[in-house]
Formats: sequence, structure tokens, C-alpha cells
Amino acid sequence: MTGVETGERARRQVDELARKYTGEDYPPDAIKSERVILRVTPRRQTFVDRNEGVAD
Repeated sequence: MTGVETGERARRQVDELARKYTGEDYPPDAIKSERVILRVTPRRQTFVDRNEGVAD
């Protein structure tokens, strides 16, 4: 994990995602806990090339 955000920044992110998919902010009455954003950096990735198979 490379970072954590809570509070107002995490709340704005919830609204941004809700607007993207529903066109409206996330209903404040539906929030029962604090929102948290976790930023994760992978150590390894595996790519699948449909022509060649699996490559790391």
C-alpha cells in the first residue's frame, strides 16, 4: 500500500463515482461509516497475450 486518504477527500471520491454511474451524488443518508481510499502499487503484473500465452 502506498497511501491512504480519509475524510472529505474520500467523501468527494464517493460522490465522483456515484455521479459517473448514476448521475447523482451518493445519498448522505446511505453513508454509515467513514470512507477510505487505499492506493496500492502492485509488485508484479502478469499479462496474457492471446497470441503468445502468458508473459510476466
